[in-house]
Amino acid sequence: MPIDKESPPSLSLKMMVLNAKRSHSDVDGQVKEMVSLVNLKKRFVMRFDVVKISYLGELGYDYGPIPFRFYRYWLEVDGFDKLVRDSWNVAPVNKKNAIRNFMGKLKFLKDRIRSWLSIHRSNSRGEIYFLKEELRSCDEVIDKGDCSNEVIHKRTEILNKIHQVNNIQASEIAQKAKIKWAIEGDENVKFFHGMLNKKRNQSNIRGIMVNGTWVDDPVQVKREFFEHFRGRFDKPSVNRACIDTPFPVSLSIDQKEDMERRISKEEVKRAVWDCGVDKSPGPDGFSFSFYRHFWPVIEKDVFEAVDYFFMYGEIPNGCNSNFIALIPKILDANMVKDFRPISLIGSLYKIIAKILANRLVGVLGDLVNEVQSAFVADRQILDGPFILDEVLQWCRRKKKHALIFKVDFEKAFDSVRWDFVDDVLNKFGFGERWRTWIQSCLRSSRGSILVNGSPTEEFQFFRGLKQGDPLSPFLFILIMESLHISFQRVVDAGLFTGIKINSMVNLSHLFYADDAIFLGQWSELNIDSLVRVLDCFFRASGLRINMCKSKIMGVNVEDGMVKNAASKLGVSLSLRLHQSLYFGYECWGKLCHGKQAWKKWWTRLHPIEVGGLGDTRFWVDNWYEGGVIKELFPRMFALELNKNATVSLKLNVSSLDNSFRRKARSGIEEMQLNSLAEISRMTTLVPCEDRYVWTLESDGVFSVASIRKEIDGNRFQDVSLPTRWVKSVPIKMNIIAWKVKSNALPTRFNISRRGMDIDSIVCPICNAGVESTNHFFSNAL
Repeated sequence: MPIDKESPPSLSLKMMVLNAKRSHSDVDGQVKEMVSLVNLKKRFVMRFDVVKISYLGELGYDYGPIPFRFYRYWLEVDGFDKLVRDSWNVAPVNKKNAIRNFMGKLKFLKDRIRSWLSIHRSNSRGEIYFLKEELRSCDEVIDKGDCSNEVIHKRTEILNKIHQVNNIQASEIAQKAKIKWAIEGDENVKFFHGMLNKKRNQSNIRGIMVNGTWVDDPVQVKREFFEHFRGRFDKPSVNRACIDTPFPVSLSIDQKEDMERRISKEEVKRAVWDCGVDKSPGPDGFSFSFYRHFWPVIEKDVFEAVDYFFMYGEIPNGCNSNFIALIPKILDANMVKDFRPISLIGSLYKIIAKILANRLVGVLGDLVNEVQSAFVADRQILDGPFILDEVLQWCRRKKKHALIFKVDFEKAFDSVRWDFVDDVLNKFGFGERWRTWIQSCLRSSRGSILVNGSPTEEFQFFRGLKQGDPLSPFLFILIMESLHISFQRVVDAGLFTGIKINSMVNLSHLFYADDAIFLGQWSELNIDSLVRVLDCFFRASGLRINMCKSKIMGVNVEDGMVKNAASKLGVSLSLRLHQSLYFGYECWGKLCHGKQAWKKWWTRLHPIEVGGLGDTRFWVDNWYEGGVIKELFPRMFALELNKNATVSLKLNVSSLDNSFRRKARSGIEEMQLNSLAEISRMTTLVPCEDRYVWTLESDGVFSVASIRKEIDGNRFQDVSLPTRWVKSVPIKMNIIAWKVKSNALPTRFNISRRGMDIDSIVCPICNAGVESTNHFFSNAL
């Protein structure tokens, strides 16, 4: 069975040659032509199929055939567009089921592309060999002194054709290596091969440990992975705890109807364009660069297939298969449990899941409490770390005995029970039609494990949310919201005491996706209550606490008490939680230079945007862009009797001096009163709550990106010269042009100016002047 050359084994080139010589007598003559290792590398790509078959066959490392995968460079090959259009139009039609019809057409198209690809690769190898022979002939003619215009023109044409072929090859390797040319450097095939080989070496599975024995037989290795992950996604126990608590928030009737509305062609197209063009494809092999390029051809069939799902709520058997890629959790992973499963889902299902996710995002903010800060619109990832850091500082300053418990759920996404998902959706008010769609997406899923690029046999999923599914993060957020609701009832009942900052703020827990942090006073009751709540949550949802990875910390608590609690719970002790969680937070402060760094950034949240319903204080809060009123008008502040008066109260009175202890006198007091009255007349209150304004963004909303730009602007030198980036020339030429324009080339003059000792700054070419950028490009050349 021929092996696809997309996954070269990590063995030295010399060993491959020896294997080729031993296994294939027809290769012997070719190998003898390779007089050096350098020549061997140059010709290795053309002979790779034969060498790899020998290598895999002799050493027993054949993991099986590699699945089909669409490559973007095919779109640039003459005749490929016509091949796809003609194949799609003549593909067999299944009028009974639109999803099976679409999947059947994709399968038919794959067979046609495979046949075309075999011919194309053979022709490409012959073409590059022929072009190189023609180039050698032209060079021989030129070396003999015949430099006619025809020969030079022919040689230029040959070089251009070779460059085009090399670009196509580089495009294929770049897509495999997942490298962006404009970012990583020149269009260099060797560079992409190096990156690809490095990634393959890192992810290559050479064998695994099974009961203390090293196993490297491909069949047995694939079997171990298959059994492990089939067991992980197997049916959960029948008995489970059920939710009998009403949820305080649920969908409105209008939201419920909107979630179940009929799909439109615009919604389907938006879902297609929301997906990354070159993400690793699922079992169908087609990326979304294919969908976008051939959208006029396939749009009708795609829409009918998606509409069939939303009409009947059904995905036929075999139409929701996915590959499970194995990502090592640790270096030198050698056990099955050391790999994290990431699902590569099919393109049609991804469109369906993307539509469902887009609809769910629109209502998620109304259902999810502010204790969750991930995957919810208008919330920042750093909200949780910021709040927790402030709480820790407050507890240390106030000498409060506090408990911090960071919970890690064991295989969180993989362990979720589907019946619990349905219960949660029902409690939130989702309609029966929506819940049927979600259950259909879950129950129709099947998977096979990719081991060194080759899939195992398929197995059925019975639980879990697929990591890589656009819908999974948002469903998991709703699951964690059910934990918030349950735990909040425990807090309200007085069974868990949180950290009470003031009469308005009482913190007990913070969630970020599958990470949960619980905060409270240090007490045995709190610890016991917390463990009981999490155990009940496990019995209902399937999410079990991983005690080995969970951490407990005591603030202003004796180390012995913390160690005893950690030993009792079987969790890890964390005396430095403030530093394994908030390294980035502290580094940010260091970048801003000094202990008062955060005061500097806090000022970016001023002034306050004042509304008629807020409680911002007129005199002491920084609501006016010119500064704090009491500092701008100290004489007026001294006359004020109600120094904590709100802005809305002060601006809604007939005269500002109504609450003064006496009338303002002439001179400075009269001048300040008139200026203050002018500010009041220019201020308009809107019927809303007060809010802080982030001055680094035009809309006044905080964003991490704006801080990053500000920090970069302070740290890096400003380049006033505009950069011209010409796509039609090689990237390295653009870089050189930019360096010339900014005088950043490492000429002798620039090197000496940077403090490096060199023998001379004189130009070594002409010996007539200093080697500077201007000299080099103006005189030396």
